[in-house]
Amino acid sequence: MHLPDDVALTTSNHHGRQLQTLYTFWGAWLEAIGEDEDALYGAMLDAADCFQSSTFDALHGYYRSALSNLRAALDVVAIGTVGNLAPTDPVYAKWKAGNARLVFPRAQLRRLTHEPVSSLLFKQDGWMDDLYDELSAYNHSRPDASDGTMWESNGPVYRTLAFRKVFGSQIATYAACYHMIKVGRPDFVLPKNSEIIFLPPFASGEGEQMYRTVFGL
Repeated sequence: MHLPDDVALTTSNHHGRQLQTLYTFWGAWLEAIGEDEDALYGAMLDAADCFQSSTFDALHGYYRSALSNLRAALDVVAIGTVGNLAPTDPVYAKWKAGNARLVFPRAQLRRLTHEPVSSLLFKQDGWMDDLYDELSAYNHSRPDASDGTMWESNGPVYRTLAFRKVFGSQIATYAACYHMIKVGRPDFVLPKNSEIIFLPPFASGEGEQMYRTVFGL
């Protein structure tokens, strides 16, 4: 038996409920994409692949790449949000034409949104910045965020804490992306079964209040 197969069997034995939860959230995300082919449409399609890849990689013990895929999801949804809010933004226009590199557009999102949403979501060094920077560590395989560090061995091998890290980070990434989609699509309504992402135990009381403010509940 190959190592990834062994990890997949062990992970599914110990984390079947979490895997089912992630699959449910991924299915809801596909529903959320909708049929309106705006700037967020393609971004959300790409993000769907990122979420699916993240779960697949975590199942098989590739925790670093599972977390790296989540950063990619944040990138594309943030860019799609800018595209919806300001399709003529010079930086976005250059990126769309393939003439510029664009990663998580923090500055544009702060500039294009109003209070209180701007501070709740896009405040400099706020929670979304922190999430993005944390996931970036795995994207760049920093010494404390490498495969070997998470495996504590040659791998892939199953590690409970590493899988839980991916699970929690994926929930946080869904929450961040849905918040941005609401900004880029003001009439957006969460798909069924997705509200629990913003409620305890997945979210803190502060996170729940933020969700209710951004979604106007």
